Amino acid sequence: MKDTQFDIENTTETRTHSQTYKDAVAAFEAAEQKREQQGYATMLMASGLAGGFHEKGKPGRVVVIARSFCILFAFAVPNLLLIRYVF
Repeated sequence: MKDTQFDIENTTETRTHSQTYKDAVAAFEAAEQKREQQGYATMLMASGLAGGFHEKGKPGRVVVIARSFCILFAFAVPNLLLIRYVF
């Protein structure tokens, strides 16, 4: 039978410097990997919308419509606000 004497070296409360260092390095690498994955996702999205940048196909039409809406909104809203609150 194993002796039930308290062994402080095997408790979870004591950690060596190397264990702490390994955990810190693992956390840093996990954060770095997550940033890298986000960069890949961004580039995948941008390459998927590449047709929109060149105004080709369905994404191109969506980009043209969205750009036209933004321009119309930017020019129309100040005029409408001026008419509503000044005159």
